[in-house]
Amino acid sequence: MATRRGELRQRVEQALSLGGEHLSTRQSSNGAFDLGYDGGAFPDAFFLFVNRVLELGQDEVVKRLVRRLLDRQLAEGGWSLAPGMPGDLATSIAAYAALRATGLDAEERPLRRAKTFINACGGPKKAKGPVRITLALLGLEAWSEHFIPPAEIALLPPEAPVSLFRVSALLRIHLLPLLVLRAEEVVIAPELGLSIGRELG
Repeated sequence: MATRRGELRQRVEQALSLGGEHLSTRQSSNGAFDLGYDGGAFPDAFFLFVNRVLELGQDEVVKRLVRRLLDRQLAEGGWSLAPGMPGDLATSIAAYAALRATGLDAEERPLRRAKTFINACGGPKKAKGPVRITLALLGLEAWSEHFIPPAEIALLPPEAPVSLFRVSALLRIHLLPLLVLRAEEVVIAPELGLSIGRELG
Protein backbone atom coordinates (compact mmCIF):
# COMPACT_ATOMS: atom_id res chain seq x y z
CA MET A 1 0.00 0.00 0.00
CA ALA A 2 2.78 2.43 0.95
CA THR A 3 4.53 1.63 -2.33
CA ARG A 4 1.41 2.44 -4.37
CA ARG A 5 0.99 5.74 -2.53
CA GLY A 6 4.64 6.59 -3.19
CA GLU A 7 4.21 5.80 -6.90
CA LEU A 8 1.04 7.87 -7.10
CA ARG A 9 2.71 10.79 -5.32
CA GLN A 10 5.65 10.59 -7.72
CA ARG A 11 3.33 10.59 -10.76
CA VAL A 12 1.38 13.59 -9.40
CA GLU A 13 4.58 15.53 -8.72
CA GLN A 14 5.86 14.69 -12.20
CA ALA A 15 2.58 15.88 -13.80
CA LEU A 16 2.70 19.11 -11.77
CA SER A 17 6.29 19.69 -12.81
CA LEU A 18 5.49 19.13 -16.50
CA GLY A 19 2.46 21.39 -16.23
CA GLY A 20 4.53 24.13 -14.62
CA GLU A 21 7.18 23.86 -17.32
CA HIS A 22 4.52 24.08 -20.03
CA LEU A 23 2.90 27.14 -18.44
CA SER A 24 6.26 28.90 -18.11
CA THR A 25 6.69 28.64 -21.91
CA ARG A 26 3.30 30.41 -22.36
CA GLN A 27 4.13 33.33 -20.04
CA SER A 28 4.71 36.70 -21.71
CA SER A 29 7.54 39.06 -20.82
CA ASN A 30 5.20 41.15 -18.61
CA GLY A 31 4.36 38.08 -16.50
CA ALA A 32 0.82 37.51 -17.82
CA PHE A 33 -0.61 34.35 -19.36
CA ASP A 34 -2.72 34.62 -22.52
CA LEU A 35 -4.24 31.15 -22.78
CA GLY A 36 -7.39 32.01 -24.71
CA TYR A 37 -10.32 30.69 -22.63
CA ASP A 38 -13.40 29.87 -24.71
CA GLY A 39 -16.56 29.48 -22.64
CA GLY A 40 -18.89 28.93 -25.57
CA ALA A 41 -22.03 30.99 -26.19
CA PHE A 42 -23.04 31.51 -22.55
CA PRO A 43 -20.64 34.36 -21.60
CA ASP A 44 -21.36 36.21 -24.85
CA ALA A 45 -25.11 35.86 -24.34
CA PHE A 46 -24.99 37.11 -20.75
CA PHE A 47 -22.79 40.07 -21.67
CA LEU A 48 -25.25 41.08 -24.40
CA PHE A 49 -28.20 40.69 -22.05
CA VAL A 50 -26.57 42.71 -19.24
CA ASN A 51 -25.38 45.35 -21.73
CA ARG A 52 -28.99 45.85 -22.87
CA VAL A 53 -30.53 45.83 -19.40
CA LEU A 54 -27.99 48.28 -17.97
CA GLU A 55 -28.01 50.37 -21.17
CA LEU A 56 -24.22 50.38 -21.41
CA GLY A 57 -24.09 51.03 -25.15
CA GLN A 58 -20.77 49.61 -26.44
CA ASP A 59 -22.20 49.30 -29.97
CA GLU A 60 -19.05 47.96 -31.63
CA VAL A 61 -18.57 45.23 -29.00
CA VAL A 62 -22.27 44.34 -29.26
CA LYS A 63 -22.07 44.00 -33.07
CA ARG A 64 -19.06 41.70 -32.84
CA LEU A 65 -20.63 39.53 -30.12
CA VAL A 66 -23.91 39.27 -32.03
CA ARG A 67 -21.96 38.13 -35.11
CA ARG A 68 -20.00 35.60 -33.05
CA LEU A 69 -23.17 34.29 -31.40
CA LEU A 70 -24.87 33.86 -34.77
CA ASP A 71 -21.77 32.14 -36.16
CA ARG A 72 -21.86 29.67 -33.26
CA GLN A 73 -25.47 28.63 -33.83
CA LEU A 74 -25.60 24.90 -34.50
CA ALA A 75 -27.26 23.31 -37.52
CA GLU A 76 -30.27 22.20 -35.43
CA GLY A 77 -30.86 25.81 -34.30
CA GLY A 78 -29.52 25.78 -30.75
CA TRP A 79 -26.23 26.69 -29.11
CA SER A 80 -23.84 24.43 -27.22
CA LEU A 81 -22.61 24.87 -23.67
CA ALA A 82 -19.01 24.66 -24.92
CA PRO A 83 -17.36 24.21 -28.33
CA GLY A 84 -17.78 20.70 -29.72
CA MET A 85 -20.78 19.82 -27.53
CA PRO A 86 -24.38 19.25 -28.69
CA GLY A 87 -27.11 21.88 -28.43
CA ASP A 88 -28.05 22.86 -24.88
CA LEU A 89 -31.50 24.15 -23.88
CA ALA A 90 -30.36 26.67 -21.24
CA THR A 91 -27.58 28.08 -23.43
CA SER A 92 -29.99 28.36 -26.36
CA ILE A 93 -32.54 30.27 -24.27
CA ALA A 94 -29.79 32.61 -23.03
CA ALA A 95 -28.58 33.19 -26.59
CA TYR A 96 -32.14 33.75 -27.83
CA ALA A 97 -32.88 36.29 -25.05
CA ALA A 98 -29.56 38.05 -25.68
CA LEU A 99 -30.16 38.36 -29.42
CA ARG A 100 -33.69 39.65 -28.81
CA ALA A 101 -32.26 42.13 -26.28
CA THR A 102 -29.96 43.52 -28.98
CA GLY A 103 -32.97 44.18 -31.22
CA LEU A 104 -32.84 41.16 -33.52
CA ASP A 105 -36.36 40.46 -34.77
CA ALA A 106 -38.04 37.24 -33.61
CA GLU A 107 -38.95 36.41 -37.21
CA GLU A 108 -35.38 36.46 -38.48
CA ARG A 109 -34.22 33.02 -39.60
CA PRO A 110 -31.65 32.38 -36.80
CA LEU A 111 -34.26 33.11 -34.11
CA ARG A 112 -36.95 31.05 -35.84
CA ARG A 113 -34.49 28.12 -35.91
CA ALA A 114 -33.67 28.74 -32.25
CA LYS A 115 -37.38 28.74 -31.29
CA THR A 116 -37.80 25.38 -33.03
CA PHE A 117 -34.86 23.92 -31.09
CA ILE A 118 -35.98 25.38 -27.74
CA ASN A 119 -39.54 24.08 -28.16
CA ALA A 120 -38.28 20.64 -29.24
CA CYS A 121 -36.32 20.48 -25.98
CA GLY A 122 -39.39 21.29 -23.87
CA GLY A 123 -39.26 25.09 -23.72
CA PRO A 124 -38.16 27.46 -20.93
CA LYS A 125 -39.87 25.49 -18.13
CA LYS A 126 -37.48 22.58 -18.75
CA ALA A 127 -34.36 24.78 -18.49
CA LYS A 128 -31.93 24.42 -15.60
CA GLY A 129 -29.08 26.49 -14.23
CA PRO A 130 -28.34 30.23 -14.34
CA VAL A 131 -30.70 30.88 -17.25
CA ARG A 132 -33.60 30.39 -14.81
CA ILE A 133 -32.43 33.55 -13.05
CA THR A 134 -32.64 35.35 -16.40
CA LEU A 135 -36.21 34.09 -16.80
CA ALA A 136 -37.09 35.40 -13.33
CA LEU A 137 -35.47 38.76 -14.11
CA LEU A 138 -37.61 38.97 -17.25
CA GLY A 139 -40.74 38.14 -15.24
CA LEU A 140 -41.21 34.80 -17.00
CA GLU A 141 -41.27 32.84 -13.76
CA ALA A 142 -41.74 33.65 -10.11
CA TRP A 143 -38.72 34.20 -7.87
CA SER A 144 -40.41 31.88 -5.35
CA GLU A 145 -39.68 28.98 -7.72
CA HIS A 146 -35.96 29.36 -6.95
CA PHE A 147 -34.30 27.97 -3.86
CA ILE A 148 -32.35 31.05 -2.81
CA PRO A 149 -31.82 31.61 0.93
CA PRO A 150 -33.20 34.77 2.58
CA ALA A 151 -30.96 37.84 2.28
CA GLU A 152 -30.48 37.94 6.06
CA ILE A 153 -28.06 35.01 5.78
CA ALA A 154 -25.48 37.53 4.56
CA LEU A 155 -25.54 39.18 8.01
CA LEU A 156 -24.59 36.05 9.96
CA PRO A 157 -21.08 36.18 11.50
CA PRO A 158 -18.30 33.74 10.52
CA GLU A 159 -18.83 31.63 13.69
CA ALA A 160 -22.52 30.97 12.90
CA PRO A 161 -23.42 27.38 11.87
CA VAL A 162 -24.51 28.71 8.47
CA SER A 163 -22.43 31.59 7.18
CA LEU A 164 -21.33 33.01 3.84
CA PHE A 165 -17.83 33.12 5.28
CA ARG A 166 -17.82 29.31 5.15
CA VAL A 167 -18.33 29.08 1.38
CA SER A 168 -15.87 29.70 -1.42
CA ALA A 169 -15.24 33.21 -2.71
CA LEU A 170 -16.54 32.13 -6.13
CA LEU A 171 -19.87 31.10 -4.62
CA ARG A 172 -20.09 34.30 -2.56
CA ILE A 173 -19.66 36.62 -5.56
CA HIS A 174 -22.58 34.88 -7.26
CA LEU A 175 -24.76 34.32 -4.20
CA LEU A 176 -24.75 37.82 -2.70
CA PRO A 177 -26.34 39.55 -5.72
CA LEU A 178 -28.87 36.70 -5.96
CA LEU A 179 -29.88 37.22 -2.32
CA VAL A 180 -30.67 40.87 -3.07
CA LEU A 181 -32.47 40.12 -6.35
CA ARG A 182 -34.58 37.42 -4.67
CA ALA A 183 -35.39 39.58 -1.63
CA GLU A 184 -36.59 42.42 -3.86
CA GLU A 185 -38.11 40.05 -6.47
CA VAL A 186 -36.56 42.24 -9.15
CA VAL A 187 -38.03 42.20 -12.65
CA ILE A 188 -36.17 44.13 -15.33
CA ALA A 189 -37.04 44.74 -18.97
CA PRO A 190 -40.61 43.41 -18.53
CA GLU A 191 -41.58 44.39 -22.09
CA LEU A 192 -38.73 42.26 -23.46
CA GLY A 193 -39.76 39.45 -21.11
CA LEU A 194 -43.34 39.62 -22.30
CA SER A 195 -42.25 39.36 -25.93
CA ILE A 196 -39.88 36.46 -25.26
CA GLY A 197 -42.55 34.72 -23.17
CA ARG A 198 -45.03 34.89 -26.05
CA GLU A 199 -42.46 33.80 -28.60
CA LEU A 200 -41.26 30.79 -26.61
CA GLY A 201 -44.69 29.80 -25.39
